[in-house]
Amino acid sequence: MIWVVRLSLVAAIAAGLGVAGSLLVFGINGATGGGLALFAALSIAIWLVLALVIHRSNTYVTAIAWGLFSPLIGATFLGPPVSYLYVLSTWYVCFPVGLATGLLVKFAVSLGGRAAGPKSPSTTSAEESLA
Repeated sequence: MIWVVRLSLVAAIAAGLGVAGSLLVFGINGATGGGLALFAALSIAIWLVLALVIHRSNTYVTAIAWGLFSPLIGATFLGPPVSYLYVLSTWYVCFPVGLATGLLVKFAVSLGGRAAGPKSPSTTSAEESLA
């Protein structure tokens, strides 16, 4: 049940920051409804997959790295090489928005602690030696 909440938060974060980033890049007059929906859907799809990768890591460094790399991942689906050039020319918007998304997604998937599951052998033996 906790994963339903976590992934819903990830989808909301991805959609919100995907739309906010495209509004910042294209301007309010340049962004259209269809384009915003495309960016939101693409951002949700990318971040739902990355949320699973980020959750498996215990550090925020992974979230930062994927966040900084995420605009280039998104550009891959929008028509390279022109999309790569556009992301790189608007780096001052794309990379900070990706970074913020990565950190917020890491926070969202960390809510409620780790999901219950079997302990790894290294933690089990260390905990047993302390008891």
